[in-house]
Order: sequence, then C-alpha cells, then structure tokens
Amino acid sequence: MIAIIKVFWIFCCFNLALLYISSKHNKTIAHLMLATLLVNIAYPLYIDLNKEYTVYITSMAIVLILYNVIISTYNRDSFPSDFSLDISKEMNIVTVSLAMIYVITAFQLLVLKIYRYETYAYIFFSYVVVQLIIVFFYNIRNKFERDTLITFISFLSLGNSFLGFYEAFNGVYRVGGLVGYCNGAGNLGAILHAVLLYKFWNNKSLYNLAVLVLNLEFTYLTYTRTGYIAIFVETVIFVLFLIFKDSDKKAVVKKLFFAGISIAAVVSLYAVYIDDIIGMYNEMFNYRGSTQSMRFVQFQRVFKVFFESPFIGIGAGQYAHYYLMTHFISDFDIHSQWLSIITEQGLLVFISYAFFYTAVFLMLFKRCRGEDLWFAIAIFAGNSIAINFNVNQYYGINIYLFYLIVCGFIFSSKVKEKKSD
Repeated sequence: MIAIIKVFWIFCCFNLALLYISSKHNKTIAHLMLATLLVNIAYPLYIDLNKEYTVYITSMAIVLILYNVIISTYNRDSFPSDFSLDISKEMNIVTVSLAMIYVITAFQLLVLKIYRYETYAYIFFSYVVVQLIIVFFYNIRNKFERDTLITFISFLSLGNSFLGFYEAFNGVYRVGGLVGYCNGAGNLGAILHAVLLYKFWNNKSLYNLAVLVLNLEFTYLTYTRTGYIAIFVETVIFVLFLIFKDSDKKAVVKKLFFAGISIAAVVSLYAVYIDDIIGMYNEMFNYRGSTQSMRFVQFQRVFKVFFESPFIGIGAGQYAHYYLMTHFISDFDIHSQWLSIITEQGLLVFISYAFFYTAVFLMLFKRCRGEDLWFAIAIFAGNSIAINFNVNQYYGINIYLFYLIVCGFIFSSKVKEKKSD
C-alpha cells in the first residue's frame, strides 16, 4: 500500500511540475527522470540464483541502459552540443576510476567467500547506475535547462514531504518518505535542502519558501541527527557565501554585524526556551535511542577488520555476515558509506572511489563558478556528512538522486530564474 502511495505522490507532483516546464524538449527530459525514479521505486527486480540466494538488480539500471541506447542511435550531426565546459580530464578520471572499481569488485568473487550475494549485487549495481546517470546526462549535455531539473526536484521534494506527513499522521514515529527508512529519509532531506535553498535564493517566491520549509519539517520528523547536521553545514556555507561574496569591506562588516545580532538573538531565545530545548533534545537523542556510542564501537571493530584484508577488502556488502562467521559476534551493517567501501571493497577501490568522487566535485565546481559556487561546496559537504553515519550504501534512491542532481547541474544549460522584488 505504501509503495502505491509513493508512486501516486510522485506522479501527481510530477504532473504539477510539467505546468512550469514550457519547452517540449525539457518536458521529455522530465518524463525520462520521472520514469527512471518510478520504475526503481515500484518495480525492483529480483533474480533467484537458487533456493538459498536472491540477487537484487535495480531496474533503474535497465531503464538507463535503454535511454542511453536510444540516444546513441541519434545522428550526432542532428543532435549537436555547444557544451563549452572543459571537463575532459575529469571525465577520464571518472571512467578509469569506475573501471577499477568494477574489476576489483568482480575479482572478489574469485578469491573471497561471499556470504550475501544480494548485498554484493546491490553494491556492484549501484556503481553501474551512477555511471549510467553520468553517461545519460553527458549525452544530452546542454540540451535541457537547469530550471527543468530544479523544478522537477522541488515537486519531488513536495511529494516526499507530504508522504512523510501522511506517515506521521498515521502514527509513524520516525517517517521514511520515499526512501522508506528514517535514516535514509534524513539523508534525502539534506540532499534536497541544498537544491531547494538554491531555488529559493534565485526566485524568492512564496511557493519556493514553502517547499523549503516543508522539507525542513519532514527532515525533523525523521529524527536523523546527521541529516540535521548536514543541513546546518549547508546553510552555514550559504550564509558565509552571502557575507563574503561582496568585495566591499564595509558591506562585509555590515553583514557580519547583522550576523552577530542574529547569533545574539538565537542565544537569547535559547536562554528563554531552554526547558523546551532540553525536551526536544531528549526526544531526539534519549527517547528515540542514543545509538552514536554503538556506532563508534562498531567503527573500532571495522578498523580491525580492515587490516585483515586491506587491499581487496572482505567482500562488498559482507561485513555483518563476515564478522558473525569469523569473529562469532553479531553486528549490524557498517553505518558509514566510506568506511564500508574501504573495509568491504579494500583500499584499492577506496582510492578509486576517492578519485571518482573528487572528479565529479571538480566538474560541478567548474560549472558553478561565480555566484553559484556555494552550491557545489554545500551539496557535497552535506552529502559527505549525511552518508557517513548510517547505511547510506543501501539507500539507492539517495545515491541516485544525488548524482542525478549533480550531473544535471553539470550538463544543463543555465537559464537563471528571475529574482522577485
């Protein structure tokens, strides 16, 4: 039932988004984005290897393969691109890095005992989907406007927020939204926050403010502390950009003065409402379960396991079963995506992933130079924080949506929204 509601909300919000997308070509791109997300949420694919193992293969990969095959059949002369951003070095790094990840992860099948093929396949195919997203946007580079992507994301966020409110109204303590898991939902709220803040800053409308606030409320209802921290860091980066972007020293001093007044006001409010704040703290940390100490205990275990097979890892997605079978201690999946990579896939894959992640960031950094530079820093900072205190490696929607946003920004044609007075 909840899957049907998810699909229904996305579909309704998408059709509302089409009202704000004028170009026929841009509507086609929006349709492709919608179909990709809907198929992944509504129709996950499972392949039974035998009675014991079931492998999950994301249907998003199949959809993206279909898109890329269709696009590749176009005559390039009739599908020209005036994309002028020089990112050839970064694209080469992305290609080589992902190739290294594929080779080493596949090599694990030959030399390691794989306890859970379904999680191994999930991790492997997440890289495939990310590469297909990059290839898809590269093939249609400069053929769609950035506003198309932002409008689509804003309505997707709206549907996600309402879905979270529906869950809360029906007694769900920590809402999951489109992700289905509270921690993953908090991560999603942090990813969406940077985009919605960008949209509101470029077009200060009541609607954009409402979507931004609703996403903040949704993230609060997830009770995901790393999501809160990520949103806070993204907002601080944005505020610092506003303060220091002006070359006029007097203007900077003036902004710092008002920032100081704002901080003083916050401190005063804290002093007045300290009892309510303490109650909120208890609700977020004590009543909902304080698990951060357990995670640091796990991180100590993970570092020890890393040295048992430092170069090729213990097997993608295998930590929990590996630790149980070799150390006879039950533990949950690694609550950090980066630690998961270095421990389960090894140092060689982690280095390749670091090159890949940095290359994608540099492409976005080049694209957002100038007054949009804060966005590149904020969304990568927020994502890096959010994914490293829960099992984000298994939150496919978050991973794919993050790269859909980032690659959409990189390869879109920029048409600025007009600021309202």
